[in-house]
Amino acid sequence: MGVASRIGKPFVLTYLNTHQLIAMPDFWEASPPVFRDAFKAECTAAIAKVSPTGCCTETLGAVIRPVHDKIWDWIAQSKDRGASIDWAIDFITLKRGYRPQPIEVYYRTVQGTPQKFVI
Repeated sequence: MGVASRIGKPFVLTYLNTHQLIAMPDFWEASPPVFRDAFKAECTAAIAKVSPTGCCTETLGAVIRPVHDKIWDWIAQSKDRGASIDWAIDFITLKRGYRPQPIEVYYRTVQGTPQKFVI
């Protein structure tokens, strides 16, 4: 995957961006198997629920925010454990056309604690 080398302005990644990411097949191709195994089915169900043909009575935020929180909590914990999260950084960089410096993600842990993750 060719990643842009240009450094750019800060980027705050929201649940709306997460919705866009999880809807892209190449996001799942770029992610490690353990991540796909943990989240792809749940994300696919969430996307189907909020699609124009879905029969969702909940808002996009109500459906996607919990998925956003779980994904970014997992990625932040992976980084804390010393695992590479370059795949996520590279994918965001590729899609934006530059490397945001920094990438900031606000999410809640599984315990409900608000967090700010900066990469």
